[in-house]
Amino acid sequence: MPIAAEIILAWQQIPSRHTDIVNQRPPVISVGRVDGGQRHNIIPESITLDATLRTKSDGQRDDVLKRLEQISTHIAEAYGAHTEFKVDPRNWPAGFNEPDFVDKVIPSLKSAAATGNKPFKVSTTSGYAGEDFWAFGKIVPALAFGLSVTPPHIPVAKAASNHSPFFLVDDDALIIGQKAFSRIVVDFLANKGYGIKKKAE
Repeated sequence: MPIAAEIILAWQQIPSRHTDIVNQRPPVISVGRVDGGQRHNIIPESITLDATLRTKSDGQRDDVLKRLEQISTHIAEAYGAHTEFKVDPRNWPAGFNEPDFVDKVIPSLKSAAATGNKPFKVSTTSGYAGEDFWAFGKIVPALAFGLSVTPPHIPVAKAASNHSPFFLVDDDALIIGQKAFSRIVVDFLANKGYGIKKKAE
């Protein structure tokens, strides 16, 4: 268990000490599950760590995955233990909005927001949402957009995050989202796909 704890702490040094945070936002490494042991006075034979990695590019992701494995291997070896490092075979790629595609879709999103008399804004900052959707973005230009789903009676500053058991959704926002997707599709087809082509493999 102390070896697992040391590995977890060492992993947290990667974003601040082992990545280029001047030219790119740092990765996010979250250990969400530590599994091992049966009783408080019995040393477990093995420990399993389940973690999530969020990065801003595929290159950063490859580098961090390599560092995660190196750190866990070397720490374990230093104490006479052994590690087995596994990555989910799906290994979803990092995602980003294609700037040209965003410019073409903005009018569609503005139109959808206007139908519900909702505000619309473009943000130049990005989050760390993990989505299998970005596998499509490796083949064709893609983009993601967000909906403000906080119910009117809850101050935005006090709204629970989407992974919280207290998360609440304003159902009316889902209607706007539906209109946004529909408008994007209609406009996309009306403009002959904006000339978008499949990416080179």
